[in-house]
Amino acid sequence: MNEGMSRREFVRILAATTAIGFSVKVTAFGERTYQPPSIRTNVDPLAKEALKTLERATEFLRSISTHGGYLWRYSEDMGERWGEVKASRIQIWVQPPGTPSVGMAFLKAYEVTGDKRYLEAAKEAADALAWGQLESGGWTYYIDFSPRWSRRWYRRADKGKLSPKEISRRRNWTSFDDNTTQSALRFLMALIQTIGQPQDEREVRIRDAMEYGLKGLLRAQYPNGAWPQGYDGRRYDPKEHPIRRSWIPKKWSRVYVKHSYWLYYTFRSYLPRMLVG
Repeated sequence: MNEGMSRREFVRILAATTAIGFSVKVTAFGERTYQPPSIRTNVDPLAKEALKTLERATEFLRSISTHGGYLWRYSEDMGERWGEVKASRIQIWVQPPGTPSVGMAFLKAYEVTGDKRYLEAAKEAADALAWGQLESGGWTYYIDFSPRWSRRWYRRADKGKLSPKEISRRRNWTSFDDNTTQSALRFLMALIQTIGQPQDEREVRIRDAMEYGLKGLLRAQYPNGAWPQGYDGRRYDPKEHPIRRSWIPKKWSRVYVKHSYWLYYTFRSYLPRMLVG
Protein backbone atom coordinates (compact mmCIF):
# COMPACT_ATOMS: atom_id res chain seq x y z
CA MET A 1 0.00 0.00 0.00
CA ASN A 2 1.21 3.49 -0.81
CA GLU A 3 2.71 4.79 2.42
CA GLY A 4 1.17 8.22 1.88
CA MET A 5 -2.29 6.68 1.94
CA SER A 6 -1.91 4.12 4.71
CA ARG A 7 -4.40 3.99 7.56
CA ARG A 8 -1.74 5.08 10.03
CA GLU A 9 -0.83 8.03 7.83
CA PHE A 10 -4.50 8.97 7.68
CA VAL A 11 -4.61 9.23 11.47
CA ARG A 12 -1.53 11.45 11.42
CA ILE A 13 -3.11 13.62 8.74
CA LEU A 14 -6.00 14.32 11.08
CA ALA A 15 -3.66 16.10 13.43
CA ALA A 16 -2.95 18.66 10.74
CA THR A 17 -6.63 19.44 10.39
CA THR A 18 -6.58 21.28 13.69
CA ALA A 19 -5.49 24.20 11.57
CA ILE A 20 -8.98 24.19 10.08
CA GLY A 21 -10.73 24.95 13.39
CA PHE A 22 -14.18 24.02 14.68
CA SER A 23 -16.76 24.89 17.33
CA VAL A 24 -18.89 22.57 19.45
CA LYS A 25 -21.93 23.82 21.35
CA VAL A 26 -23.45 21.90 24.24
CA THR A 27 -27.15 22.55 24.74
CA ALA A 28 -28.99 22.64 28.04
CA PHE A 29 -30.10 19.07 27.33
CA GLY A 30 -26.55 17.81 27.00
CA GLU A 31 -26.77 17.34 23.22
CA ARG A 32 -23.76 18.31 21.14
CA THR A 33 -24.41 20.38 18.06
CA TYR A 34 -21.64 21.23 15.65
CA GLN A 35 -21.26 24.78 14.51
CA PRO A 36 -19.89 25.60 11.05
CA PRO A 37 -16.12 25.20 11.27
CA SER A 38 -14.05 28.35 11.14
CA ILE A 39 -12.44 27.35 7.85
CA ARG A 40 -9.41 29.52 7.18
CA THR A 41 -8.38 27.88 3.93
CA ASN A 42 -8.56 31.18 2.04
CA VAL A 43 -5.80 32.66 4.17
CA ASP A 44 -4.01 29.59 5.50
CA PRO A 45 -2.31 27.41 2.85
CA LEU A 46 -1.57 24.70 5.42
CA ALA A 47 -5.24 24.41 6.35
CA LYS A 48 -6.22 24.25 2.69
CA GLU A 49 -3.69 21.51 1.98
CA ALA A 50 -4.71 19.58 5.11
CA LEU A 51 -8.35 19.66 4.07
CA LYS A 52 -7.60 18.40 0.57
CA THR A 53 -5.37 15.65 1.94
CA LEU A 54 -8.07 14.61 4.38
CA GLU A 55 -10.61 14.38 1.57
CA ARG A 56 -8.31 12.27 -0.61
CA ALA A 57 -7.36 9.95 2.24
CA THR A 58 -10.98 9.41 3.23
CA GLU A 59 -12.06 8.70 -0.33
CA PHE A 60 -9.27 6.15 -0.67
CA LEU A 61 -9.99 4.42 2.63
CA ARG A 62 -13.68 4.09 1.89
CA SER A 63 -12.81 2.58 -1.50
CA ILE A 64 -10.90 -0.29 0.16
CA SER A 65 -13.24 -0.90 3.10
CA THR A 66 -15.16 -4.14 3.56
CA HIS A 67 -18.80 -3.43 4.43
CA GLY A 68 -17.55 -0.22 6.05
CA GLY A 69 -14.87 -1.95 8.15
CA TYR A 70 -11.07 -1.99 8.02
CA LEU A 71 -7.96 -4.03 8.65
CA TRP A 72 -4.54 -2.90 9.90
CA ARG A 73 -2.60 -2.71 6.67
CA TYR A 74 -2.84 -3.46 2.95
CA SER A 75 -0.20 -4.14 0.32
CA GLU A 76 0.18 -1.54 -2.42
CA ASP A 77 -1.41 -3.82 -5.02
CA MET A 78 -4.12 -4.86 -2.52
CA GLY A 79 -3.04 -8.46 -2.98
CA GLU A 80 -2.43 -8.89 0.75
CA ARG A 81 -4.41 -7.66 3.73
CA TRP A 82 -3.48 -7.98 7.36
CA GLY A 83 -4.89 -7.59 10.83
CA GLU A 84 -2.82 -9.17 13.55
CA VAL A 85 -2.52 -12.05 11.07
CA LYS A 86 -3.10 -12.32 7.34
CA ALA A 87 -6.73 -11.60 6.45
CA SER A 88 -9.08 -12.18 3.54
CA ARG A 89 -11.07 -9.68 1.48
CA ILE A 90 -14.22 -10.37 3.51
CA GLN A 91 -12.67 -9.81 6.93
CA ILE A 92 -12.28 -6.69 9.06
CA TRP A 93 -10.47 -6.22 12.37
CA VAL A 94 -11.97 -4.99 15.63
CA GLN A 95 -8.82 -5.22 17.74
CA PRO A 96 -6.98 -1.85 17.53
CA PRO A 97 -5.84 -0.33 15.33
CA GLY A 98 -8.75 -1.71 13.30
CA THR A 99 -12.29 -0.62 12.50
CA PRO A 100 -13.07 1.31 15.73
CA SER A 101 -9.81 3.25 15.39
CA VAL A 102 -10.57 4.25 11.80
CA GLY A 103 -14.16 5.05 12.73
CA MET A 104 -12.98 7.38 15.50
CA ALA A 105 -10.70 9.11 12.99
CA PHE A 106 -13.65 9.70 10.66
CA LEU A 107 -15.72 11.01 13.56
CA LYS A 108 -12.96 13.43 14.53
CA ALA A 109 -12.77 14.60 10.93
CA TYR A 110 -16.50 15.34 11.01
CA GLU A 111 -16.16 17.27 14.26
CA VAL A 112 -13.35 19.34 12.80
CA THR A 113 -14.85 20.06 9.38
CA GLY A 114 -18.61 19.64 9.70
CA ASP A 115 -18.46 17.68 6.43
CA LYS A 116 -21.07 14.90 6.56
CA ARG A 117 -19.09 12.60 4.29
CA TYR A 118 -16.89 11.83 7.33
CA LEU A 119 -19.92 11.21 9.52
CA GLU A 120 -21.23 8.83 6.86
CA ALA A 121 -17.93 6.94 6.84
CA ALA A 122 -18.08 6.67 10.64
CA LYS A 123 -21.63 5.30 10.46
CA GLU A 124 -20.53 2.69 7.91
CA ALA A 125 -17.78 1.52 10.27
CA ALA A 126 -20.20 1.39 13.21
CA ASP A 127 -22.76 -0.60 11.24
CA ALA A 128 -20.08 -3.15 10.33
CA LEU A 129 -19.34 -3.57 14.03
CA ALA A 130 -23.03 -3.95 14.83
CA TRP A 131 -23.25 -6.81 12.31
CA GLY A 132 -20.46 -8.73 13.99
CA GLN A 133 -21.50 -8.20 17.61
CA LEU A 134 -21.70 -11.43 19.59
CA GLU A 135 -24.59 -12.63 21.73
CA SER A 136 -22.34 -12.34 24.79
CA GLY A 137 -22.32 -8.59 24.20
CA GLY A 138 -18.96 -7.75 22.72
CA TRP A 139 -16.62 -8.65 19.91
CA THR A 140 -13.84 -11.05 19.12
CA TYR A 141 -10.69 -9.82 17.39
CA TYR A 142 -12.12 -9.79 13.88
CA ILE A 143 -15.32 -10.07 11.86
CA ASP A 144 -15.70 -12.29 8.83
CA PHE A 145 -18.69 -11.65 6.57
CA SER A 146 -18.71 -15.17 5.13
CA PRO A 147 -21.62 -17.58 5.81
CA ARG A 148 -19.11 -20.04 7.25
CA TRP A 149 -18.02 -17.56 9.96
CA SER A 150 -21.66 -16.80 10.76
CA ARG A 151 -22.29 -20.51 11.33
CA ARG A 152 -19.29 -20.82 13.66
CA TRP A 153 -20.03 -17.80 15.87
CA TYR A 154 -23.10 -16.97 17.93
CA ARG A 155 -23.92 -13.45 16.82
CA ARG A 156 -26.37 -11.20 18.60
CA ALA A 157 -28.46 -11.22 15.41
CA ASP A 158 -29.00 -14.97 15.92
CA LYS A 159 -30.35 -14.59 19.44
CA GLY A 160 -33.70 -16.36 19.80
CA LYS A 161 -33.31 -18.11 16.43
CA LEU A 162 -31.15 -21.13 17.32
CA SER A 163 -31.75 -24.35 19.19
CA PRO A 164 -29.76 -25.02 22.39
CA LYS A 165 -27.85 -27.71 20.52
CA GLU A 166 -26.86 -25.31 17.75
CA ILE A 167 -25.88 -22.62 20.27
CA SER A 168 -23.59 -25.10 22.04
CA ARG A 169 -21.69 -25.63 18.79
CA ARG A 170 -20.94 -21.96 18.26
CA ARG A 171 -18.29 -19.68 19.69
CA ASN A 172 -19.44 -16.74 21.78
CA TRP A 173 -16.30 -15.29 23.30
CA THR A 174 -16.31 -11.54 23.90
CA SER A 175 -12.69 -10.43 24.11
CA PHE A 176 -11.44 -7.78 26.52
CA ASP A 177 -7.90 -8.58 25.46
CA ASP A 178 -5.94 -5.89 23.59
CA ASN A 179 -8.70 -3.29 23.99
CA THR A 180 -10.91 -5.14 21.51
CA THR A 181 -14.46 -4.80 22.86
CA GLN A 182 -13.60 -1.64 24.78
CA SER A 183 -12.47 0.25 21.66
CA ALA A 184 -15.62 -0.74 19.79
CA LEU A 185 -17.85 0.50 22.60
CA ARG A 186 -15.98 3.78 22.98
CA PHE A 187 -16.40 4.44 19.27
CA LEU A 188 -20.10 3.59 19.29
CA MET A 189 -20.70 5.80 22.34
CA ALA A 190 -18.88 8.73 20.73
CA LEU A 191 -20.85 8.30 17.51
CA ILE A 192 -24.23 8.10 19.26
CA GLN A 193 -23.33 11.17 21.29
CA THR A 194 -22.74 12.98 18.02
CA ILE A 195 -25.82 11.63 16.22
CA GLY A 196 -28.25 12.13 19.09
CA GLN A 197 -31.68 10.58 18.60
CA PRO A 198 -31.50 7.92 15.83
CA GLN A 199 -33.20 9.03 12.61
CA ASP A 200 -33.13 5.81 10.56
CA GLU A 201 -32.80 2.03 10.84
CA ARG A 202 -29.03 2.06 10.63
CA GLU A 203 -28.70 4.57 13.44
CA VAL A 204 -31.08 2.46 15.53
CA ARG A 205 -28.89 -0.60 14.89
CA ILE A 206 -25.83 1.32 16.01
CA ARG A 207 -27.52 2.61 19.17
CA ASP A 208 -28.87 -0.83 20.01
CA ALA A 209 -25.42 -2.37 19.54
CA MET A 210 -23.96 0.21 21.91
CA GLU A 211 -26.60 -0.38 24.59
CA TYR A 212 -26.41 -4.17 24.29
CA GLY A 213 -22.61 -4.01 24.46
CA LEU A 214 -22.62 -1.91 27.62
CA LYS A 215 -25.04 -4.32 29.28
CA GLY A 216 -22.80 -7.18 28.20
CA LEU A 217 -19.81 -5.46 29.77
CA LEU A 218 -21.62 -5.38 33.10
CA ARG A 219 -22.79 -8.99 32.75
CA ALA A 220 -19.19 -10.03 32.21
CA GLN A 221 -18.11 -8.58 35.55
CA TYR A 222 -17.62 -11.14 38.31
CA PRO A 223 -19.66 -10.73 41.53
CA ASN A 224 -16.47 -9.68 43.36
CA GLY A 225 -15.86 -6.83 40.92
CA ALA A 226 -13.22 -8.38 38.68
CA TRP A 227 -13.36 -9.02 34.94
CA PRO A 228 -12.15 -11.97 32.92
CA GLN A 229 -10.08 -11.62 29.77
CA GLY A 230 -12.97 -13.12 27.83
CA TYR A 231 -16.67 -13.72 28.42
CA ASP A 232 -19.00 -16.26 26.84
CA GLY A 233 -22.34 -15.19 28.29
CA ARG A 234 -22.33 -17.55 31.27
CA ARG A 235 -23.99 -16.72 34.58
CA TYR A 236 -21.78 -16.52 37.65
CA ASP A 237 -22.33 -18.09 41.05
CA PRO A 238 -21.43 -15.46 43.69
CA LYS A 239 -20.25 -18.24 46.02
CA GLU A 240 -17.49 -19.08 43.58
CA HIS A 241 -16.22 -15.50 43.43
CA PRO A 242 -15.96 -14.15 47.00
CA ILE A 243 -14.30 -10.86 47.80
CA ARG A 244 -10.85 -11.53 49.24
CA ARG A 245 -7.71 -9.62 50.02
CA SER A 246 -5.05 -10.09 47.38
CA TRP A 247 -1.97 -12.09 48.23
CA ILE A 248 1.15 -13.53 46.67
CA PRO A 249 1.46 -17.32 47.14
CA LYS A 250 4.68 -18.60 48.67
CA LYS A 251 4.98 -21.22 45.98
CA TRP A 252 3.53 -21.66 42.53
CA SER A 253 4.16 -23.93 39.63
CA ARG A 254 6.77 -22.96 37.06
CA VAL A 255 5.07 -25.30 34.60
CA TYR A 256 2.13 -24.11 32.52
CA VAL A 257 -0.93 -25.89 33.91
CA LYS A 258 -2.90 -25.43 30.69
CA HIS A 259 -5.94 -23.90 32.33
CA SER A 260 -8.23 -21.62 30.34
CA TYR A 261 -6.72 -18.26 31.33
CA TRP A 262 -9.58 -16.42 29.61
CA LEU A 263 -11.69 -16.90 32.74
CA TYR A 264 -9.01 -15.75 35.20
CA TYR A 265 -9.37 -12.38 36.87
CA THR A 266 -7.38 -10.17 34.56
CA PHE A 267 -6.07 -6.70 35.20
CA ARG A 268 -6.10 -4.77 31.95
CA SER A 269 -5.70 -1.00 31.89
CA TYR A 270 -8.26 -0.85 29.08
CA LEU A 271 -11.22 -1.73 31.29
CA PRO A 272 -10.80 1.05 33.89
CA ARG A 273 -10.30 3.50 31.03
CA MET A 274 -13.48 2.19 29.41
CA LEU A 275 -15.52 2.77 32.54
CA VAL A 276 -14.28 6.29 33.28
CA GLY A 277 -14.30 7.39 29.64
